Amino acid sequence: MTGAPHSFDVLIIGAGPAGTAAAITARRAGLSAALIDKAAFPRAKLCGGLVTGRAQKHYRAIFGQDLDPALFEPRHEIAFHAGEVVLLFGTGLRLS
Repeated sequence: MTGAPHSFDVLIIGAGPAGTAAAITARRAGLSAALIDKAAFPRAKLCGGLVTGRAQKHYRAIFGQDLDPALFEPRHEIAFHAGEVVLLFGTGLRLS
């Protein structure tokens, strides 16, 4: 980094969903904010893809818009894999 030092009210490390939401919230509150991340953007990143009803409520509050329902494919069960072990939730709990 070059140039003169900068001063901010808030320093946010990590520009993922939580960091971005924190930066937006700080700016709306009238604070200066620096949002930094080690990665260069845009970047290819695979995320879990789970958006709960509670997360949608917060998204609406922070970004002022609803998520597009066409982006979602409802699931009623989830499976976690670790080597040969599979843990299933949704249609009753089953460990195999």
